[in-house]
Amino acid sequence: LILHLLSSMDKASMEILRKEVNRRFFEKNESKRSIMREMDVSWNFVHVWTQAKDQDFTVDARGWKAGVSRKHPVDIKSRIIAIRERLEEDPDEFFSGDLAIQQRYADEYPADPVPSIDYINDIIRAAGLAKTRHKKCRGTAIRYLCYPQHCITRVGERIADVDHIGHKFVGGVSEPVHFLSVAYRNPRRLRCIQRVSGETTEETIAITNVIFDDLGWPDAVKTDVGAPFAGRTDRKDGKGSRSVPQFAINLLLHETTPIYGNPRSPWNQGTGEGSNSVFGRNFWNANEYTSTTMIDERLVAFNASAKKYACYEPWIRKKKDSFVPRICFIRRAAEDAWGKNGIISVAGEQVVLSKEYIGYYTFSEWNLKEEKLEIFFEREGEIQKIEEREFEIHPRSRERCTHFIA
Repeated sequence: LILHLLSSMDKASMEILRKEVNRRFFEKNESKRSIMREMDVSWNFVHVWTQAKDQDFTVDARGWKAGVSRKHPVDIKSRIIAIRERLEEDPDEFFSGDLAIQQRYADEYPADPVPSIDYINDIIRAAGLAKTRHKKCRGTAIRYLCYPQHCITRVGERIADVDHIGHKFVGGVSEPVHFLSVAYRNPRRLRCIQRVSGETTEETIAITNVIFDDLGWPDAVKTDVGAPFAGRTDRKDGKGSRSVPQFAINLLLHETTPIYGNPRSPWNQGTGEGSNSVFGRNFWNANEYTSTTMIDERLVAFNASAKKYACYEPWIRKKKDSFVPRICFIRRAAEDAWGKNGIISVAGEQVVLSKEYIGYYTFSEWNLKEEKLEIFFEREGEIQKIEEREFEIHPRSRERCTHFIA
């Protein structure tokens, strides 16, 4: 039915439909599955027209007549299964999912039509080769706790999650091995993992700079509130309040906005946690490592494979006409000690909110140039400013921020 309806549309109507799918994904931040259900279009249609915010909606790259089922070589099933098996057996390949199969198929059979993702998944499932993994549903929390999805996406088009991966151990060595993970939200699937000597601020900044210099500096970086990223704003003597972490200063010097997730909420770092899971499953658990030299050699292969998997193309961020130095905070309001108001912690300082916001997420923007704090509340895609106040930078931090607040 969907195929018939799409094939009966004129060119202008089809273009409008494609643009609406794209708009819902990038501007309204709706999930692909939600778009598919609400607009009654196929998963593949949604996938094709959500590749980039500024993609060309006039081109029909189908390669065959609309309304007619695509024709594949008779042996395509055996080809797909064989590629899947080779990818899983090859020690230098770290990805064997539908996209990896599609990429390998295009390389090996350049004269044939490339099978769709849906078709590849159908073949893999029918052959009993599909791997079932439990996916946590976070849609409920995002919707009912008013998680500020649109507040995050409006900070910038390219956002990356940076995180430290839990300690790993090499057999016969007592010292743990540490890793730093960078996972881009746009372009999707682009990730890089590097080994670090320890989870220190200095090491984190150095390795992050190396990765971003290679893959491209994002508009914003989202992290948790661990000490290497957020510093010691939680000091009980209060001396850390309103200070600007060194990690944040480094990002701001590159015109990249830091976004700090809510404390003790790993799912806030969805992209980063997903990348860490891929690393654990496809890299760490797939081999038995006996030395850091072996790890480093395999990391080179893993990162090269990740670039290919993400269809990475080098890019340089355009110079911005103006950059507002700010730090953003995702915070869930709690009840204060007296049970009268809501309260959130921003840069180590307690900020009182109306009791109506207790239990809900907020999004704070600390404008360092104006030394002003704005707090926003998002509900069903609508963003409302609920608080604004002066928020001076700690004197010691101000001395380190002169490059972008003068």
